Amino acid sequence: MKVLNGIFVALTIALTVFIFSFSAQTGEESAGLSGKIAHKVINILFDEYESYEEEKQQEIYHTIHLIVRKTAHFCEYGLLATLILSSVVTGILAYKNGCFTAIWQKKWCIFAVVTQIMVSVYALTDEFHQNFVEGRGPSLKDVFIDSAGGFTAIICYMLIVWCVAKYLNKKRFEQIEKEIC
Repeated sequence: MKVLNGIFVALTIALTVFIFSFSAQTGEESAGLSGKIAHKVINILFDEYESYEEEKQQEIYHTIHLIVRKTAHFCEYGLLATLILSSVVTGILAYKNGCFTAIWQKKWCIFAVVTQIMVSVYALTDEFHQNFVEGRGPSLKDVFIDSAGGFTAIICYMLIVWCVAKYLNKKRFEQIEKEIC
């Protein structure tokens, strides 16, 4: 369990460094990277993109570029929340009295709230950091998107843990039933 916890902590640290390095890119570098991804998405979604008028191409590009950038924010911070939560709650299912029970029955809300606070604070510091990068600036909207990504990941994590716990309890109950009968 300690090894798994160490892996999650290391991955969490690596992701925060990864996010910081993206924030340290100049506005031009950042736009160039997300622009390349936007062009790949456009090529997949729009077969006849090159035949469109310049104005229509620009409209499509700017829309897809915005979606790519905001989706990246949402997903990065969703992954960050998942890793933080996994670090805090490695081994979320505890074996107790012959049944699997989820720790979150009593403590889960605390873990979830602390994780959300950590994600939101990191998002704020990330945006603050962009104040000092050429061609970049802070965006409260990005903090909300980042926080929403973290919140969504926490909710999904909770649902998965709940479903797994329920499944394992059912399996254990069926096994006990067979032993008795």
